[in-house]
Amino acid sequence: MKIKEFLKFYLGYNTFRVVNETGDRWTDDVLSKEEVLKSFGNAELKRTDIDGEEYMCSLVLFIADKDFKE
Repeated sequence: MKIKEFLKFYLGYNTFRVVNETGDRWTDDVLSKEEVLKSFGNAELKRTDIDGEEYMCSLVLFIADKDFKE
């Protein structure tokens, strides 16, 4: 599923971090939904995870290595 399709219906989080599939590259900053859609909207979503403390959580979006933009 493409990230833009996933986020169209997913309303649980307002902050995101994008990580490549192997986990060795990630966005330096926490991104808003709009920033994720602009940079990674067409990337294929591989899986998700939760990152952060109880009151300051971000949803981690894992994408294919080839879709990760520096």
